[in-house]
Amino acid sequence: MTVPTDAICTHGKFVWFEHMSPDVDKAHAFYEALFGWQTSTVPMGDQLYPMILNEGQGIGGYRKAAGATVMVEPTDVPQVGRFCVVIDPFGAPISLIKAAP
Repeated sequence: MTVPTDAICTHGKFVWFEHMSPDVDKAHAFYEALFGWQTSTVPMGDQLYPMILNEGQGIGGYRKAAGATVMVEPTDVPQVGRFCVVIDPFGAPISLIKAAP
């Protein structure tokens, strides 16, 4: 069986959008007016998840933003990529990296 390359490689391809906002209802109203995006609330574990739909296709969701503190500003590392470190509101450090090609 041959698997299409685009089914495996998503490098540089938009795959999911999480919109972080302190006011999810206001964000939904804004993007619905701007892009025509709809929202469908779906069960996700023990929570309800407001999924963003574009022409009926799930493309992302809305989440409550709680903030984070930047510990290491975005930094380029030659031949490795670009990274930063943030601390979430509960004190957990998170390292983010975009690998070099």
